[in-house]
Amino acid sequence: MAEISPKPKIIVQVLKDYLKDKREENLLPEVINLLENQINKSRKADRIVVQSIVPLGNTHLTKIKKVVNSALGLDLPVTNQIEKSLLGGLTVRVGDWFLDASLRRDLDNLKIVLLT
Repeated sequence: MAEISPKPKIIVQVLKDYLKDKREENLLPEVINLLENQINKSRKADRIVVQSIVPLGNTHLTKIKKVVNSALGLDLPVTNQIEKSLLGGLTVRVGDWFLDASLRRDLDNLKIVLLT
């Protein structure tokens, strides 16, 4: 069996401690099942799609590809799509897995905070 790196071990331990504190340890198998389903969905993907407001260079795309493939245990090619509505930052999609690191999202979140 492959050795698990320290970061996932810490996340799993925090999750276990949280469920224990809430006296909901019985939910752990369900949480594991949900995580496995998400990983399996991302493995059905055929590429990494990075959206940005400007074209990204090969250096940036290679770094993103390496990090995403490593995190998800995949070996997928990366493509870059231009999306002006992001205003800045980027989004990354692999199958059903989605990361939104855009300025648009940050501004939308700030709006929500200011209006509540």
